[in-house]
Amino acid sequence: MGKNEPGRVLPPAIFERKLIPALRNPSELAVAIANKLPAVMLLKGDIFDVAQVVEQASQHNTLVFVHIDLIDGIGRDKPGLRYLKERLGVNGVVSTRSGLLKEAAGLGMFTILRMFVLDSAGYSTGINLLHSVQPDAVEIMPGVVLPHIAEEAARDIHQPIIAGGIIKTEQDIKNILKAGATAVSTSRQALWKFRLD
Repeated sequence: MGKNEPGRVLPPAIFERKLIPALRNPSELAVAIANKLPAVMLLKGDIFDVAQVVEQASQHNTLVFVHIDLIDGIGRDKPGLRYLKERLGVNGVVSTRSGLLKEAAGLGMFTILRMFVLDSAGYSTGINLLHSVQPDAVEIMPGVVLPHIAEEAARDIHQPIIAGGIIKTEQDIKNILKAGATAVSTSRQALWKFRLD
């Protein structure tokens, strides 16, 4: 399971449903909660949206991961991360930036490296970054590429794999899970009811 620091292991419950909703606005949280999904990723918005999502999610024991690269109104630095954790109660961050993920890990936050695999060079760059950062999980984008790199991913990635992006059907989800993903992230609400047979 990689070289994660003790005490920074993602709760297994996050992956029980094999699906993590990717929220584009706070109003979508209600749908995720209604589907009894244990974790969400907030992809867009600002610091006020983060506060609203965390407050509502905490009432349902739903973990919140924030894509810090895409959230307005918060510094992309250690004080910004401390604010997310200590003042707002954010559980973890998603980022493409190694420095931010290392700072977040140092603060005891869960970390997810978002890795874009557009070609073989991008894959190699992502793997080098992954080995340097040692996040708690990796999100491969676009998720539909995972079946095409399943052998390499099984060899190179020892963290849980979340696959996201261009996932349109339940069959896409099944194919991605069969290829080795621990979970799928998607903003398509129609897929949030998915349950593995």
